[in-house]
Amino acid sequence: MKKISIYLIIFILACLLTDSAVNYSIAKQINDQSPYCLTFASIGANLLESRFDCWATIKSAQTFKEMDQELEKILVLLDLPVNKANFYQKEQNGVKLLQYELFHYNQNYSFTLRTQSQSTIFLLSTISSHNDKRQRQEEDRLKSVMNCKSYYSYQGIIKAHLDKNGRKEFLDVINKSLDVKVLDQYEDDYVISMIGFSPKFKSIKSEKIAGKNINLQLALRSQEKKNQTYVYLGTPLLLDNY
Repeated sequence: MKKISIYLIIFILACLLTDSAVNYSIAKQINDQSPYCLTFASIGANLLESRFDCWATIKSAQTFKEMDQELEKILVLLDLPVNKANFYQKEQNGVKLLQYELFHYNQNYSFTLRTQSQSTIFLLSTISSHNDKRQRQEEDRLKSVMNCKSYYSYQGIIKAHLDKNGRKEFLDVINKSLDVKVLDQYEDDYVISMIGFSPKFKSIKSEKIAGKNINLQLALRSQEKKNQTYVYLGTPLLLDNY
């Protein structure tokens, strides 16, 4: 009887450890996944593009030469080619602008440095038709040298036209899968959208609107003639029109 009790205790402990390991593994997968993976997978949407936007106030660069130097440092940091012949400079009404665009790593890059009144602002937008892995690596590199604010926007597609009820049902599925607390919602004959907060996106820095924390914005827009529905996700908010 004593041996049986010992074996039973060992069995229970093994089950508890296994269950803990499984829960940890699931939690890690959720944390490691990009927000669009969880969102799009819940409704069978395919990713069309991911967009990364960031901006920060950086070391003041008062001349175009200094602005060039600051941009070159950022390009080297991101392992991107420096082609100064494609640097575009413009000065108007006391504002200096430096812009640089390129396509690399299967992404479109748009860099802007803006100097006015002893202050220089850095802006970057990247668009990828693949996943956002590279964009997240670049975000980490940028945050290692500057205090930048960042937004992500994702566009996906469902190969089916959803009517008003269908869009509402799909949005409800997403909200349920992400435990979203909906803070505001809008809909018309073609679009449904909402802003809210998901505890599953806890790594995303939320915005405070009307005293409430928001870390995602979702929208679904149908195109009956093309028999398809577009899905938009912004973390914490969408910057573009949908």
